[in-house]
Amino acid sequence: MAKYEYRCLHMPAGSISVVNERLASSAEENWHPILMSGDTSINILLRRQVTESEQSKDE
Repeated sequence: MAKYEYRCLHMPAGSISVVNERLASSAEENWHPILMSGDTSINILLRRQVTESEQSKDE
C-alpha cells in the first residue's frame, strides 16, 4: 500500500500568479494539490508519495 506525506501551504489570495508559481515549484518536487480552500487567504493541502528508501528508514 502506498504511503504519503502531506504539506499545507497558506498564502494571501491577492495574486493568482503567485499561487500558480508556488504550485508549479511544488509539482517539480512531486507534491500534488488535493484540497484548496479559502477566502481572503488560500490554504492548499499537498501530498506526495513516500519513496521506498524513505519507507524503509521509518520501519
